[in-house]
Amino acid sequence: MVSCLVIDEKVYAVKNMKRSVYYSPNEGKWGRKDQDSSSNLGIVSHCCINDKFLYACDSFGNIFWRKLDDLEWKKVKGLEDLRKLFPRSDAYYVGGIPSYDMLSRCYSKLINFGVNIVLVWFKYKKMDIWCAEISFERREVKCEVWGTV
Repeated sequence: MVSCLVIDEKVYAVKNMKRSVYYSPNEGKWGRKDQDSSSNLGIVSHCCINDKFLYACDSFGNIFWRKLDDLEWKKVKGLEDLRKLFPRSDAYYVGGIPSYDMLSRCYSKLINFGVNIVLVWFKYKKMDIWCAEISFERREVKCEVWGTV
């Protein structure tokens, strides 16, 4: 799944948190922004912009943030309980083998909701739809963002 958004008059397509491709209609050219390959961030379900910050959710329910002009993603702190509700969050290994839940698809989307963001997710082949409204507190001294459900 690819997330598309517009930042500073450029159209970005983001598939994972390490790389994004953009097109600048004003300049008529394509470009690319890459993050350090040592990063262990995974597949992005969806990205959204809120208050000059870019937020993304990975396939395990972790929410990350970065400033628009920065490439370094940082994890939003304080959302551990929310992550436990995500279908793939506790599905790392069962008896040393990846569990079925880890291999099944989960779809999620981040949506602007005023000054907050709403995370909506559902598991493929199930009818349960979940959502959580998240507010953010920026702590500039430590360069952290904390989320509250």
